[in-house]
Amino acid sequence: MSISLLIPSRGKPKVLKAAICSLLNTADKKHTLEFIIKLDDGDIAHTEYFDEIVPINFSNITIKTTPKEDGWKSLGKFFNDLAQHSMGQWLWVLNDDIEMKTQGWDEIIQSFEDKPCVINPHGQGLTLFPIVNRKFYNILERIGLDENPHVDTYLQDVSGGSNTLIRTDKINIQHLKSHPESGYGETSTHYYSKEIQDLVKKDIEKIKNYLTTM
Repeated sequence: MSISLLIPSRGKPKVLKAAICSLLNTADKKHTLEFIIKLDDGDIAHTEYFDEIVPINFSNITIKTTPKEDGWKSLGKFFNDLAQHSMGQWLWVLNDDIEMKTQGWDEIIQSFEDKPCVINPHGQGLTLFPIVNRKFYNILERIGLDENPHVDTYLQDVSGGSNTLIRTDKINIQHLKSHPESGYGETSTHYYSKEIQDLVKKDIEKIKNYLTTM
């Protein structure tokens, strides 16, 4: 697989299916994609409508059913768990409520050099839905911090600090709905704690040290 799409979801099977279909309908080479989806055990909505999640004629979707833990606050851990089961050259950190507007987005991703990097598909804006190269992930052995849910911010800081952040405006992916009730989408003060920032600095140095040996 060339691109692994990592998506945690809860209680929104129809929204999740729409996101999957949006990505599939706009991809030029569907056979190079794999979806790895995290569902909460005991999630009745997904259990009752499971068949609606998987589009017809596409079977490369892996469903990982795991405990809810602390919900959105456990996103770092959730994404790390999904990444461990991925096989793609590129790992895409996604929400279940997105819509892809760019035809051939997969070919655009594949056109980037295969090197340790993170792609921000929102150009010069804040990094949202970062695309992580496998080599970058392998160096860190994680895609986020288990201790913190702000995976986008973490990847922006580590790639930015190691000069491995690539910005592009060629991929138009839209976030259909934010989640103000959960606080997700706003970086918590906990992210800026000394404990978390020390971890970020260590990971920046890991990438820099690797680059010096290339």
